[in-house]
Amino acid sequence: SNQLVTMYTHLLSQYTVNSTQVNHHIIAMFLRLCKFKIIASDDNGDHERNAKEGKKDDDEDDMDLGDAGLATKTVTLQPMLYSIQLICVLEQILNDTTIKND
Repeated sequence: SNQLVTMYTHLLSQYTVNSTQVNHHIIAMFLRLCKFKIIASDDNGDHERNAKEGKKDDDEDDMDLGDAGLATKTVTLQPMLYSIQLICVLEQILNDTTIKND
């Protein structure tokens, strides 16, 4: 949830007082969100458009093929990380001269 990202962002904002292990686990959680895949049906409104035009819906034919995954797309939770707070914290970390040589 968005609350999770907010809490982890707040914790990461205190990276100077956190242990290295805590900071590592925070980044690992953010990476998990980026890599976590959700398979969703690829419903772009074709069903409603075909119904209005009087065409046969392609999904009816797909039902006969079984669950072959033909009409699916893979999405991740990466957009959850698009928050201004997280971007500001990451910028602060990247521009921190005290840790640049580490």
